[in-house]
Amino acid sequence: MNIQDKKSIEVTRRRFLAATGAGAASLAVSACGPLKDSMGSWNATYPTLSPGATYDVIVAGSGGAGLTAALAARANGAKVLLLEATPKVGGTTVFSGGQVWIPNSHHMHEVGGTDSREEALEYLRGTSPNRGGALDEERWAAFVDNGPTMIRFLEERTPLRFMANTYPDSHAELRGGKTGGRNLEAVPFAPGSIAGHREDLRDPPKINGTSLPVTWQETYDVLLNFTARKMIGLAPQIFYRYVTGQLTIARALVAGLYAGCVESGVDVVLGARVRELLIANREVQGVRVDYNEPSIDLHARGGVILATGGFEWNPELVRRYLPGRINYPASNPASRGDGLVMALQAGAMLAHMDESMYWPGIRNPKYFYEGAPLANIITTLCHFPHAVVVNRAGRRFANEASKDLAYAMQARDSTTGELPNLPCWAVFDSQFLQYGAPEVGIFPNREVPSWVSRFDSLEQLASHVGIDGVAVAETVKRFNTSAREGEDPEFRKGETLSERLYGAGGAPHPSLGPVEKPPFYAIELFTTTLGTTGGPMTNGRWEVLHEDGTPIQGLYAVGITPALITYHVSAGGTLGPGMTAGYLAGNAAALRASRSGNARPATA
Repeated sequence: MNIQDKKSIEVTRRRFLAATGAGAASLAVSACGPLKDSMGSWNATYPTLSPGATYDVIVAGSGGAGLTAALAARANGAKVLLLEATPKVGGTTVFSGGQVWIPNSHHMHEVGGTDSREEALEYLRGTSPNRGGALDEERWAAFVDNGPTMIRFLEERTPLRFMANTYPDSHAELRGGKTGGRNLEAVPFAPGSIAGHREDLRDPPKINGTSLPVTWQETYDVLLNFTARKMIGLAPQIFYRYVTGQLTIARALVAGLYAGCVESGVDVVLGARVRELLIANREVQGVRVDYNEPSIDLHARGGVILATGGFEWNPELVRRYLPGRINYPASNPASRGDGLVMALQAGAMLAHMDESMYWPGIRNPKYFYEGAPLANIITTLCHFPHAVVVNRAGRRFANEASKDLAYAMQARDSTTGELPNLPCWAVFDSQFLQYGAPEVGIFPNREVPSWVSRFDSLEQLASHVGIDGVAVAETVKRFNTSAREGEDPEFRKGETLSERLYGAGGAPHPSLGPVEKPPFYAIELFTTTLGTTGGPMTNGRWEVLHEDGTPIQGLYAVGITPALITYHVSAGGTLGPGMTAGYLAGNAAALRASRSGNARPATA
């Protein structure tokens, strides 16, 4: 393909984005369509809670991990109650892309990939420098050995069907890394069976533009690895999904799991917040629930499974445990640390409490979710050409396209304890606008939002934000010299497969381009998070461990409530392990209940 062909295709791409008002980031986060009744209806009812009632297994939280745990426990014959603190089902999962990272699954062959247990474990060890003790090895092995089984189980017990993506591992260059196939997503489907329960599903946040029912794979193919033919061919499929109500990405995953729970006989109660554990003789025997008034006690023969999310929306817990600064989270506002508080009540051992899923973010003044101010996670603004990030000294300090940018923003000076890289700004020029930044509200051929600062020169920009103009000019000059050659010797931006994937399709280089054509723009960045990654430590059955290292009888933690086993392995790197943990915990809790002689048979 010659240069002129590339330019023509990029113009077509820009027109497509301008017409739809959407870009890669907004499509990936919020794709959904209207719900239509095309597959029958559930014969489901909303159970009420009776004080003192007894179940085999009680699950707190309705994200992907909690729903999977409830399904697994029910399939093993348990009488299961799933309690959701909010009026909506979906938890933090709805705020994700809905990808499920599962090494060595039976879907790997769909993209021509191969995998093995040994490669997956090697990759996990290589991407987790601060993990690797005996408990992590036990949990890594449990995840790798049972993740594929969990996917088969869900395909048998729910309307869900999965397909493999060609998306690479975040560190595909490391030993054991893969260039595609480990990321799975739900096949689009029209859950007409949800008719009558439509209001139960949590809507994903909508950053900017129109939500379209596209898959992750289509997002990669069309918007990231762009060809005009693929884009034109996709339009009828998008339209068909929209009018038939097909769901994609996280909404498809949650709706399918929820359908499986209700159809199998799991009792689901919304608006019931679990705040306290019932403990006797170091054994968890039930929960105290805020449900209408007053609180009520419920008992569990087999155990309580905590799947309540992280603690990033609890300012007190954030101050206590996280060393950095979070201005606004980008996650479910219901992630208030309820599971962590209850685990502490039971004397749990904690691990990785100073970690979080940090991302660079901005605060769009128009972006709220259920009344809460959310951060916009930055992807294109840092990955695309003609942009750099500078700190308060006017210097670049990290690879803008790296997942470690947010951690570099949080780095403290070893002598003063200060945060030298905060505040910091993304600086870009008018050339950047041709690619757009959906998370900022910048689209091709549209006006830049008024809240984005605009300057005729770099000197004016530096003066406005309060940084050294000479330093900024030197930084940009040095960057431009190398960027014109498609290189970044200082921080190596755009060298990895994952970074190039998130770059601008159709650009001469997906990640690098000089910042030289006025006007110039500046947006202040800060660190945000999709969820915390520290919490109660568990074993390979996801039983919560006491401070003395022994399991707390009857208590499990799954999803992002416990200390996580992964560290930036890939998109879906929390959902895959979290749902596998739910599967294993559900099995274990149901088995524990059956040994009491009271578990009830599941219906087919």
